[in-house]
Amino acid sequence: LERPGTMNWWVAPTYDQSAIAFRIICENFEGAMASKRESPKMEIKWLNGSILQFKSTNKADSLRGEGVHFLVVDEAQDVKDEDWQASLRPTISDKPGDALIIGTPKKVGHWFHTMFTRGRDPEWPDYESFNLRTADNPIIPPEEIEEARRSLPDRIFRQEYLAEFVDGES
Repeated sequence: LERPGTMNWWVAPTYDQSAIAFRIICENFEGAMASKRESPKMEIKWLNGSILQFKSTNKADSLRGEGVHFLVVDEAQDVKDEDWQASLRPTISDKPGDALIIGTPKKVGHWFHTMFTRGRDPEWPDYESFNLRTADNPIIPPEEIEEARRSLPDRIFRQEYLAEFVDGES
C-alpha cells in the first residue's frame, strides 16, 4: 500500500495455501481495495493502483516472465530449491524488487535456510532474518504450548513451536 502502481505477488506451494492469504487479506483490507477477483486468478487491485496476485509453485515455470516489485513466498519450507532459484528469485531482479520469505524452519541446507542464515550474516547487509516462536503469538495460550512440548517429539516441538531449524527431514 505504500508503493503505488506496483506489481506484487503472494506465492505459496499450493493454490489452496495462497487462497488462505487471499481470504485473510480481503477480510482485513477491504477499504483499501479498488477491486478483487477470485476467478480465474486471485487478484486484488488497490486504490493506489498497485496489484497483488496470488499464485502457487505447482507449475513453477508459469511464474517466469514478469518482474515484481514485492514478492511474498509463504510456506517457503515447501517450495523447491529449483522453483526459488529458477522461477521466483529472477522475478525480483529487473524492478528491482524485494521479498518477504516466511515459513516453518524445516530443512537445514534448503534454500529457505540459506536465506535465513544470510539475514544473520553481516556480509549480506540487504538481508534480515526474524525468528518468531509460537509463544510470541499472544493468541496462543501458554498452556497449549506446554501441552505441545509434553506431547510432541522434541525435534517437532523445536521446529514447530520454537522456530528452530533442525538437521534432516522431520
